[in-house]
Amino acid sequence: ITPLSIAVSKKLKEHTSVLLENGADPFITDNEKECPLSIIFKMEDGETRDAILDEISTIPDWSAEIIADASIDDLDPEAILKARKEYVKRNPTRAEDEKDWDTITFLNKAKLTRAGKITRTALILLGKEESEHLLSPYVIKIRWSLKNLQNENKDYDILSMPLILSVDTLFNKVRNVKYRFVREGTMFPDEMLRYDVFNIREPLHNCIAHQDYSQCARIEVIEYEGDHLIFQNSGTFLPESVETVIAKDCPESV
Repeated sequence: ITPLSIAVSKKLKEHTSVLLENGADPFITDNEKECPLSIIFKMEDGETRDAILDEISTIPDWSAEIIADASIDDLDPEAILKARKEYVKRNPTRAEDEKDWDTITFLNKAKLTRAGKITRTALILLGKEESEHLLSPYVIKIRWSLKNLQNENKDYDILSMPLILSVDTLFNKVRNVKYRFVREGTMFPDEMLRYDVFNIREPLHNCIAHQDYSQCARIEVIEYEGDHLIFQNSGTFLPESVETVIAKDCPESV
């Protein structure tokens, strides 16, 4: 049996590294003077670092961190109202209860605040535009760009907090034209949008939810005139590649 010392180190951009020391002394260590936590245990020879990482969750939830200087006054009332409506849609059994909740109670129930304290998530989704400085240096922006098929810029807009409202603004910017088709045997045409509503909102929601805000980059939505949309955010694809997901056909286990 080989004793291992595992030191969890919080580094720049809040990423986590794990140091393994074969034969380390079996007591708490402070590797490189930067490790707030060490865990000592023994593993059978031949087991890999991946097995260790499967057992230990050390990466902090960036979005759940509390902003000490933020208060309820930094949140946009219209955004909170929108959040309440969406909450009731998804939790109809709590509709009557929601009517009796004050703002802080609602935000706690929706897990946007922690014991009434404002989290980064609350600011990103509900924060006033002028409250952006509370998240500095992180960038909370969505840039919509319109291009022609020659990749020439024709228009653009940059949307800010609260992102729960910016989603609707961006949705209305996309040129989602309606097509009409006349079928044989009827005088009434079928109507069809270029883009299904779900196919615009869902990738945009995913971009917001899975953005690595520590990279200080905008979310990008590029509309190629009359052709297609591209959604881009910064971060890492956890299964490493689309090919990995297709090959394994089980992304949940990655």
